[in-house]
Amino acid sequence: MWAAVPDGTYGGTRRNDFGYLEDGTLRGGRKFAELHLTADVLDRTGRSTGADGMTIDEPGNVYVATYAGLQIFNNQGGFVGIVHTPVFPVGCCFGGNDMKTLYLVGYDKVYRIRTNVRGFPYPP
Repeated sequence: MWAAVPDGTYGGTRRNDFGYLEDGTLRGGRKFAELHLTADVLDRTGRSTGADGMTIDEPGNVYVATYAGLQIFNNQGGFVGIVHTPVFPVGCCFGGNDMKTLYLVGYDKVYRIRTNVRGFPYPP
C-alpha cells in the first residue's frame, strides 16, 4: 500500500510503501518516491503537492495526481516525468478494452490519453 506522508519540510510529501500484518494493520513504511513541487505551486501560500488519486501500470510504474500534474515514478521510485493538464488532476485510472487508455479526472473535466502500456488490472 502507498500513502502520501508529509516529510517534515514545508509542503514536502513523499510516497511511502507499507506492508500488511495478518490482522490488517500496516507495518514498516519505506520511502518510495519524492513528489515534486513546481514553481507555480511554490508561489502559493499552501505549498502542498496536493497528492490525491493514483494508479499503476503492468510494469509497476506509479501515477500520482498532484497540483503539479500527473507525476509518474518507475517501480523503484525513480522520477519518470509529469503529464501537465489544464486543470489539476485529482484522480486517475487505466481503462478501455485493452487497458491502455489513461483517464485523468479534474474538478470539472475528464481527460484521456492513449498509452503504450497496459494499466494493472483490478482485481489482479
